[in-house]
Amino acid sequence: MLEALRLGVPVFVVKALDVARRDEAHLFTEHWHNHLLDNADLSFTKRTPGILPLFRGMHLLVNSKDCVQLGLVNGCEVILEQIILADAEALPESLVAGAVYELEYLPVALLVRAVGVQWSLPEEQLPRLAADVDRKGLFLLRPGPVSIRVTIKEDTKITIKRTGFQVAPADTRTAHASQGESWEAVIGDLARPPLVDVPTFWLMLYVIVSRVKARKVCSLTAFCAGPKLKVKRHYVIWINI
Repeated sequence: MLEALRLGVPVFVVKALDVARRDEAHLFTEHWHNHLLDNADLSFTKRTPGILPLFRGMHLLVNSKDCVQLGLVNGCEVILEQIILADAEALPESLVAGAVYELEYLPVALLVRAVGVQWSLPEEQLPRLAADVDRKGLFLLRPGPVSIRVTIKEDTKITIKRTGFQVAPADTRTAHASQGESWEAVIGDLARPPLVDVPTFWLMLYVIVSRVKARKVCSLTAFCAGPKLKVKRHYVIWINI
């Protein structure tokens, strides 16, 4: 986490809390639990990642009802100001900048700051802050529950209740959301979404490639299932722009 090192802060890894229904708990083995935690498809996990690295100063995209209640659009960008840990969480006495620490418990909340807003919430809706702290755009983001259907076997599905934060790192963009932006480097996904036709997908690829600045490197990566393989193969194409 080079950005955390640059900011001089540690990185905390948060795991979502996944619980199966009582009558299905015997099917939700450690293997399937780890498999679900590792699943990075946010559409499948209802925008609630299983494993989430966090550090103060990190930019996040929020996809939860909190956005609507505050008059923000879903996918709004926020800056993480503070991680409010569970009372039972025990951290080392000294934390090293850039080092990664896995949290044992789900944090109580994240104190985040909405980017580019002018409003401030009342003091009673925020944790105790120093008098000189700028309260503009600050709000608490709490973990929420979502239901995820997991296929255990071809004819067996179970329902998992996941409690976690509906956020994603803000350095990730959809092709549509990235229009008009430019970056030093881009890693694009070559996997075509199931509801996108081929001509539209080629236009999306053009948007992805054209976001990178001149004479930089764009990496296009596809995760494609081989015709006779159950595992996924990894292809990388390097394009000099």
